[in-house]
Amino acid sequence: MNDSRQMNIALITLDSLRYDSALEAKTPNLNAIFTSVGIENWVKVGSQGTHTLASHISMLHAGILPSWNTDDVPGPYNRKKENLFKAQLPWDRKTDATYPTPPASNIVIGFKELGYRTVGIGGVHWFDNRFVTSGFWEKNYFEEFHWEERFAEEEPDGLEYQIDLAQNLLKEEDDRPLFFFLNISSTHIPYRNGPRNIQGQAACLEYVDSHLPRLLSLLPNPCHVIIVSDHGDCMGEDGLWGHAVYHPKVMEVPMVSFILDSNHNELLEKLAKGQILNEKIHQVPKGKVTRELKRLWGKYGPDSWGGRFGEKKSHYTNTLDGSEDE
Repeated sequence: MNDSRQMNIALITLDSLRYDSALEAKTPNLNAIFTSVGIENWVKVGSQGTHTLASHISMLHAGILPSWNTDDVPGPYNRKKENLFKAQLPWDRKTDATYPTPPASNIVIGFKELGYRTVGIGGVHWFDNRFVTSGFWEKNYFEEFHWEERFAEEEPDGLEYQIDLAQNLLKEEDDRPLFFFLNISSTHIPYRNGPRNIQGQAACLEYVDSHLPRLLSLLPNPCHVIIVSDHGDCMGEDGLWGHAVYHPKVMEVPMVSFILDSNHNELLEKLAKGQILNEKIHQVPKGKVTRELKRLWGKYGPDSWGGRFGEKKSHYTNTLDGSEDE
């Protein structure tokens, strides 16, 4: 059993997925999961880079996730209100992240120093560990890092091979908490050989959705799951195509952040078997927060962290003073 004072963490990046493509996609499995954890839909955030390398360096090196820092957006989607991760930098050594890490060369190494098992699975070619320009994830970040040609964007069914690998890796007996990273290439050009438009990319997310329950069911409990795109793609807007160029459609990306624990096992099992649950589970009334979230935060929140780095902040904090739903 994992130490309940240390949350398992899964960072899943949907490569190149733009925000409006995510809204266009029909994703019954994600919708059921969103409902079960009290999320209405994807949140629009701004990428920290116009291409894969820049965005992932921001996330895995400094802990700076995509964000949208206007007052109407809550944490962790708003970094002014909450940082899930935060590297200790020479000019800013505060440890006010939700999951603080000690001084280290990057946050992944920081989690390793906290006793986490760090496992990464790359997707697009920026994670190809055969080359110097993309092989540093294995050398400088993760304790265990894996990439294969069949995981890359040219393979339409690459996610299934990645999940097969994750199943073999995560079935190993290990008492350490887990920091898990997965880059999914299915939403990257050539969009599983589909049309190069919003509908074509949305169809790729629908493919991901069909396999996501099996992936999530492999994660140890409890697990804080962050699903986010690293950047978007232009699809002809202003005469631009693809990414690695500044454009609002490249910078606007979808993100969700939620906690799964053993109470979600039955839901994930049914979804993985194709038994889609149509009813709304743990529906969140406006202005209230579910008992589920209160229970999770009470069990795994600031008082359970152990005090090594001080009290954590949570994106649930502002809602916990309200009355419980009936």
